[in-house]
Formats: sequence, structure tokens, C-alpha cells
Amino acid sequence: MLLKYNKPIIMYNPKAGGGKAREKFEIYYKKLKESNIFTENIDFCETESRDDAISKAINISEQNNNDVIITIGGDGTISTIVNALMTLPKEKRLPLLPLPSGTGDSLLRDFNVTDIDLAIANLKKIDSPKFFDLLFLEELEGNYKYYCINVLGMGFISDAANYAVKGMKKFGAMGYVYAIFAALGNFKPYKTTIKYNDGKNTYQSDKVFFLTISNTKYSGGAVKIAPDAIYNDNLMDIVILHDINRFQFLNGFRKAFKGKHLGKKGCTHFQTNSIEIHSEPKFQLMPDGELEGTSPLRVSILPKEIALVV
Repeated sequence: MLLKYNKPIIMYNPKAGGGKAREKFEIYYKKLKESNIFTENIDFCETESRDDAISKAINISEQNNNDVIITIGGDGTISTIVNALMTLPKEKRLPLLPLPSGTGDSLLRDFNVTDIDLAIANLKKIDSPKFFDLLFLEELEGNYKYYCINVLGMGFISDAANYAVKGMKKFGAMGYVYAIFAALGNFKPYKTTIKYNDGKNTYQSDKVFFLTISNTKYSGGAVKIAPDAIYNDNLMDIVILHDINRFQFLNGFRKAFKGKHLGKKGCTHFQTNSIEIHSEPKFQLMPDGELEGTSPLRVSILPKEIALVV
């Protein structure tokens, strides 16, 4: 490994995934030790909940006994630790080394890291961490604020996520596909107004199916929703499916698996560094896979805030 981290610590919740996280920890720990990537012992920290993970990530960073945090968990785990680190001054934020171990692992797909062996092979090649932009979202009629590292979804995608959370995540990345069909029957489009580029441009539609704001390419596992997104370009990629029928929507979603939906009928795509969204009814927000917050909201780019070893 060209990177010089000597004091790593693994963070994971042993009860996550019905106890499968502990099994993954034991396998991953052994593989990391056998790889000789790290010259010293690998510490570990077990967490019990999201709040517990946030508290412990802050303490680990402030104590300065470790120089990199390894996460075993999915995109939600990465996002939780990112939001913990964002409470600290930039110089105190430890780099994150996420290992693929979640339901979808969308963020790591940008770097073709989809299993532990690929992760270890990748670690042996890279010589510096990558600094990621963040999407900072704020409710305009509430107090909710959040830092997104991957994607913020809303509209139909939030409805589908509700179904996934209610039991379909056990099917892995395909669970999101099953959720799409389960949610489609009751869905009604949103009347939406968007201002972007510091309010200089406006987008309006009475029939928005869903809207995503992306910092990376993938969402919901293998769905390549924003093929042009780059994690450090100081821009967010907006993708809107609108003014189409349900069959066209499903066809557009099918194309999204391979990133072939941009430029097609009913799909609007643009890039910006700021956006404000109003809708009727209110969108349920889904930042990095969590169902939290509602529209109206404002999202802005914070450039190169967090270091990831990927």
C-alpha cells in the first residue's frame, strides 16, 4: 500500500443486517491482516445505533489515536460518519476507508469496488485519498439539515424506498427494483418548481415522477442514475423524470440501470452548484438512503470536504 496509514480503526454495528455485520467483520479483519496493508494492529469499535456511531466517530477523531476510519456497512454508514466528521474542524476529520458490505454500496461502485478482495487490491494501488464534495441540504420551512456524500432523492424514489425499508432490502440490490413495482400503483406526480444557478434559471413541471441530486453516479445499488456525476467537480447532477406515463417511466428506469436515460423523452438533466426546490405536495426527502426531511429545500455544494480512501 502506497498510503501511509499505520493506526486504522474499524467501525461497525455487530447487530446490523441481522447479525451478518459481525460475520463480515471477522472475514474482513482477517483478510486485511493477511494483506499486510497495515503494519500495525487494526483497532475496532462496535456501535449500537446511528447516534452511537456519530458520538464514537467524533471521539475517535478528537482523541487522535488513529489515522483512518474503516467502515463496515453500506452507504448509510458512510453518510452517518461523514455527518459526524462535519461537526469537527476540517483538520480534525479523519479520512474514511469504506469497505463494500451494504445492500447496494452505490458510492463504491463509482470506483468498481464491489467486494472485499477488490477493495484490498484497490488499496494496494492508490497513493492518496480522494477529497469528496458534499451536498448540504436545508429545509426552508423546518430545521432539518444534512450533509449528503452520495445522492439526495425525492418523489417516487422516496416512495419506493419506503417499500424497500419495509422488507425488500433482504433481496439486495434487486430489492430496490421490486420496490419500484410495489410503489408504482399508488403514485401521483408532483407539481414542482426549481430555481438553480443562484436563482438565475427556473424549471417547472406539473408532473414530476422523481428527482435526484447526485454527487456520485450510482443510486439504489446498481442504478446509474447520474452517469456524468463526478465526486469532486464542485457540481451536483440533477436528473428529473417528468411528463411521461407509467410505462415510459418504467422504461426510463430500466435504461437508468445502464445510464442510458439521459437525453430521452421525459428526462431532464443539468448540473449546478445550488438549487432550491418547491413542490405540491411536499416531497419526502431521501438523503443517502435515509428517509428524513421534506421540501421546500435548498441544496448547495461544499467542495472537497471529506477524504475517502477509495
